[in-house]
Amino acid sequence: VLTMKIVTLFGSFNPLTNAHIQLLKAAVKSLNADKGLFVATNDKYLKKKTVKRNDPIFFSEAEREAVIRECCEAEDNLEFWGFELGGAVPSRYKTLLKIKKQHPNAEIIEILGVDKLNSITRSVNIHDHLSVFKVGVFYRGKVDPETIINNTPELKAYKNSFIILPPVKDSFVSSTEVRRRYKAGEDFSDIVLPAA
Repeated sequence: VLTMKIVTLFGSFNPLTNAHIQLLKAAVKSLNADKGLFVATNDKYLKKKTVKRNDPIFFSEAEREAVIRECCEAEDNLEFWGFELGGAVPSRYKTLLKIKKQHPNAEIIEILGVDKLNSITRSVNIHDHLSVFKVGVFYRGKVDPETIINNTPELKAYKNSFIILPPVKDSFVSSTEVRRRYKAGEDFSDIVLPAA
């Protein structure tokens, strides 16, 4: 018997932005969940990704964990879970299974922005992933999640696994935008936590 509901937000959080916090809080509220978990990209994968993209900012696991934990202290139902399993080849599915094992009586729902929907199609465990876990999808900009799901055969086959969530104001701002502004010498203080 499922007695609680947990939502998970995966991301590099390099750095954590106000939008990440808003999204997780909004998902907890919208889905009437008991808590929201931040699940961060591990250092092995993040290092590979930042080098490939020539990103100017790299926060270590310890630095990102400290910022997320500090942010969660002010929020009753948000927590830092840990880092995505799988090293340089991370697996959301395996990570979600571990979270489920830790909370066997909870329904686990992964949340993401519509722009990240296609990342699920690259999962080697797409059938298991979408058969076992639901995915809450936020509108971002003017892109309609239902259109993408219906036009992507791998996702359409699991249409009932998706929950369309209402848009969250200013939630389109990502860590990528912070790094872009940093590289360009532009101010980014409006989109990050004061401590970042």
